[in-house]
Amino acid sequence: MTTIHYEIVHTTTYRYRQPVAFGEHRVMFRPRESHDLRVLATDLQIVPESSIRLIQDPHSNSVALVQPSTPSDTLEIVCSFLIEHARR
Repeated sequence: MTTIHYEIVHTTTYRYRQPVAFGEHRVMFRPRESHDLRVLATDLQIVPESSIRLIQDPHSNSVALVQPSTPSDTLEIVCSFLIEHARR
């Protein structure tokens, strides 16, 4: 059996005409592990500065509860992870 490593970076950017106040965002960025997929590392970067709380939902999905701390005209969410996929 061979394994392949994938490094994935996904960026979502919201832009507004003027600064806005943000509510809580639910970010689902981490893939679920399975018999042929292992998550080796994850990272979540948010601009503007935000509080991040990680939870697991009833379906075993990892969810980041993100609350930006200041109004801004931009919200940027950068999710990155390293996975290992086993191939037969």
